Amino acid sequence: MKLTRTLFCLAVAGAMVFGAGKASAFPLDLKSLSATITVTTNYSTLSSPAKYLKKSVSLKQVLMMVTNTVRYYTGTNPPQGVRIAWDPYGSYYPYLTNSLGYYHSLSGIAYAYVEDIATSFKGNGGSGGSESDVIVFYLDIYGYDLNTNYWEIYQDYGTGTLKASASSSGTTTMTISSKGGGYGEILNSDDGVSSGNATFKGTGQPLSGQIPYSVWYWAD
Repeated sequence: MKLTRTLFCLAVAGAMVFGAGKASAFPLDLKSLSATITVTTNYSTLSSPAKYLKKSVSLKQVLMMVTNTVRYYTGTNPPQGVRIAWDPYGSYYPYLTNSLGYYHSLSGIAYAYVEDIATSFKGNGGSGGSESDVIVFYLDIYGYDLNTNYWEIYQDYGTGTLKASASSSGTTTMTISSKGGGYGEILNSDDGVSSGNATFKGTGQPLSGQIPYSVWYWAD
């Protein structure tokens, strides 16, 4: 199966120039995120009537919790102006970065990956190409607030899209958008549900070289 996939990738590479060029990191910034967490605070103290707790979550709040969790684990404050990024060709772990090259892995704080892809792409000889996929995507972000209460602040296991376009030089712009739900937790609550949507976007020279992301993913 691995050999079949490799040969298929070589065939596609010959038919389509997509993201050609020197392989390098391909960061996608987390551009937007919104979610709702609905939880039962404590099952052992429930009485009738019972009512769940609901909270809306924004990208700004997620970034605040992530930077606080980094500080909680390391004892060091991340610098100002950090953002959350993720390389779909790299590890499953997003990271904090900024314009000055700061880097801190969010292993143990956030997790992201594309699980399945149905792909559609086209190439224009040496003039680049485009890709439009339907995907199953997973994104999980968790950590501690300023009072060291644990939050599973965003979990999205759902469907979405991956869109990419490449120039003749290989510079590629990619957008991954997803909408779904999963486990949610507020202030050490007993159980809960998170639902929302998120978008990653970035431009660079992708690791896939001359093949679409979907084909690289399938063969990897």
